[in-house]
Amino acid sequence: MSNGNFAAGDDGNWKNYGHWTIDATGALHVAGPASGTVDAVADYRATIGGTVLVTDTGHGLSTGDIITIAGTTSYNGTYTITKVDNNSFYIQPQNGWVASETGTWTTPAFSCVVV
Repeated sequence: MSNGNFAAGDDGNWKNYGHWTIDATGALHVAGPASGTVDAVADYRATIGGTVLVTDTGHGLSTGDIITIAGTTSYNGTYTITKVDNNSFYIQPQNGWVASETGTWTTPAFSCVVV
């Protein structure tokens, strides 16, 4: 049996996306969610109405990814993101821009087995 962590990246930015194991039968098991930090939130309405810009250096996300933000006062919830660049993405919170805050984000958990 072998095991380890795996990473995936977008445009050369790598993040830890989960854990893998190979069981006694040789089947590969892959599982995990992605996660990151909300380093800052900025008003992005002048660029795209109703949006806020989230900063997380090297986030590794792509447009259309679904994340859940936690640990903030105003932005906790689940969002479909739009990637701006390797260090930022925007979301459309129901209440719009409130204030700059910090917190965390995660993607939904996943698992698969390859035999």
